[in-house]
Amino acid sequence: MARIHRFLAILGVVLVVLAATTTIAYTNIAFTQASSSPKNIILIIGDGTSFSHIRLAQLAYGKLALEYFTDVGIVFTDSLTGEVPDSAATATAMATGIKTENGMIAMVPVDGKTVSVMTLVELAQKLGKSTGIITTTRITHATPAAFASHVPSRRMEAEIAVQLVESGVDVLLGGGLRYFDEALLEKAREYGYTVVFNRTQLLEVKSGKILGLFASSHIPYVLDRDKYEDVPSLVDMVAKAIDVLDDNPNGFFLMVEAGRVDHAAHSNDAATLAAEAKELDDVIALALNYALTRGDTLIVITADHETGGTAVGGYGYGQTINFTLLLNVKASSEYMGNLILGGADPKEVIKEYTGIEITDEEAQAILDALNVNKYAGYTEIGRTISKYIGVAFATSKHTGQPIPVFAYGPGSKLFTGLFHQTEIGRRLAKLMLFGLTEPTTEITIAFSPIPGDVNGDGIVDAEDAYIVLTTFLGEKVDSTIERRIDMNNNGIIDLEDVYLIYTGNYGKALTPTLYPEALEIIRR
Repeated sequence: MARIHRFLAILGVVLVVLAATTTIAYTNIAFTQASSSPKNIILIIGDGTSFSHIRLAQLAYGKLALEYFTDVGIVFTDSLTGEVPDSAATATAMATGIKTENGMIAMVPVDGKTVSVMTLVELAQKLGKSTGIITTTRITHATPAAFASHVPSRRMEAEIAVQLVESGVDVLLGGGLRYFDEALLEKAREYGYTVVFNRTQLLEVKSGKILGLFASSHIPYVLDRDKYEDVPSLVDMVAKAIDVLDDNPNGFFLMVEAGRVDHAAHSNDAATLAAEAKELDDVIALALNYALTRGDTLIVITADHETGGTAVGGYGYGQTINFTLLLNVKASSEYMGNLILGGADPKEVIKEYTGIEITDEEAQAILDALNVNKYAGYTEIGRTISKYIGVAFATSKHTGQPIPVFAYGPGSKLFTGLFHQTEIGRRLAKLMLFGLTEPTTEITIAFSPIPGDVNGDGIVDAEDAYIVLTTFLGEKVDSTIERRIDMNNNGIIDLEDVYLIYTGNYGKALTPTLYPEALEIIRR
């Protein structure tokens, strides 16, 4: 490990409640004594991961690191589009603390246009922290993109790639090489990135900014990695990121996505799903071991949504899952499907990689599905094998089921209870800005002609920022007081407004309004 800094960063302030002409009163939101915030934050997202996926991995592989977490919550995931979200909307909710429509990346519809809203990664950068984004999907995919780019459609991955390089994020690791041409890679090098393409090169990096692109598209599934050369695991990537980011005395913010849990669930592929969930837990164990040596690191583990409607069992009363069969599967349905698309016989492929002898009817159903498109074929293979194992799926799509959140470290108790996932972003921002503060007295919201002065004391400071963060974040600007605190004039109260008020900064907005035609772009 890089050298370990063991002091706690103090980010709180002492606030005094001042008399003012009151327009609205809020009780129990002021605080009198600052306390320490987490120096480091590691947010781990299992894309598509639900309670069922965690239980499946536990039954298949044994005790999980997750079982050591005692601060646990339940999270709703609906977006502005409806109760069934996509990863763009849910990642944006967590990254910004604000709901948006499906498909949008750190942008929000406001009065017929779409505007950028500040993310936790951008806030951490402003606070002098190092930052990292890691995924087993393309680095330009929806979840990682939402933490450091702003586009109206998740499909704009070439634009996302450019924004990620320009974002200044210290560590960017994942797949997606196909969106980085040589000109963009050269720009990354000019910006100070060491660009690496395999595990060997990654492990050789000792310090500085890293851009790692380890596959043209997504990084291969755990079950398939032995069929590829020199591909890093998610554990490899996270260990390197912590080692590099740990050098900053101000700490770091690291977002880690185990993105292919979602893909395996889309394919109804129980064995691949369990292996991906186990790798997610291996990363959690690594992060927990790091945090246990320090006392200043908060770990938050959650999902963006549930995928597949997975049932642990589901084939009738008394059905026993065949975990011996599950653990005997040696390739994903995607890998087997690609072999069949290349001309291999479905029965022979599935027998070789699973030990299962499927019927002629099942083989024909797989061929018919592959003739529709490859993803339908992957799902037919996954569903067929999962039925033999004894795991059922309600759908091959996302669902609106609640998902879990686990936390350990300073501030972990903020993540217990039942709440919407926007609260994850809001509570992480609160910890970064104000630390482990406890409410003590009353603060009032009063009229003032000074932009950002919410309590009417004539000063724009952390007290005003605290009120804005806890009371107004995500509100569209339709009142006098909201117009006074919309510091970047984008029509919605976001983390940038909080930060500008926190610093007393009246300067130019950090994240300008983009894409006024965004609603038309995303709906094409």
